[in-house]
Amino acid sequence: MFLLFKKKGTPLVNGLLTAVGTIVSGLAFLSLAMLLVGLPGPFVSLFGTVVLLTTAFNTVAVLIIEPLVKTIGKRSNLITLAD
Repeated sequence: MFLLFKKKGTPLVNGLLTAVGTIVSGLAFLSLAMLLVGLPGPFVSLFGTVVLLTTAFNTVAVLIIEPLVKTIGKRSNLITLAD
């Protein structure tokens, strides 16, 4: 999915990719945990309270941290970006 949006590095696209990736990862983790060892609560409530909250946190973190990392990288000549 990242390769589809590779040329458009806008914050909105990066946030969307982060959200989708976190949801897929959380869904896979909860599903495997449910099959292997069982869950301490209903799947839907764990998905809503853990995965969706983590998705929101990760998306906000990427929207804040990514521009800072790009700026630091440009100033220190560690990265060169085609803008």
